[in-house]
Amino acid sequence: MQQQYHPEERIPIDGFVIYFKQYDTSADEYETDIVTDANARSVVIANLSVGTQYSFYIQCFNAHGSSPASNIVVKPTLGNSLYCTVIQN
Repeated sequence: MQQQYHPEERIPIDGFVIYFKQYDTSADEYETDIVTDANARSVVIANLSVGTQYSFYIQCFNAHGSSPASNIVVKPTLGNSLYCTVIQN
């Protein structure tokens, strides 16, 4: 999965929150992975089920609060973890 991040110099961020859950589950609650390195452009989310579709979305945060949520993306796992890359343009 790739998510592009376009930083604005006047609005610094402190990190990202990645929300994820199995796509076909009836659970309403997403699990989270908090990335506190604002310069991070990739993260490995471990312990996902093999060959399973997951829905993801991302929010940036700083001392003033959180950004609006990104669009939800649905991607299947291919192995025992999904490599998630955030690309900066």
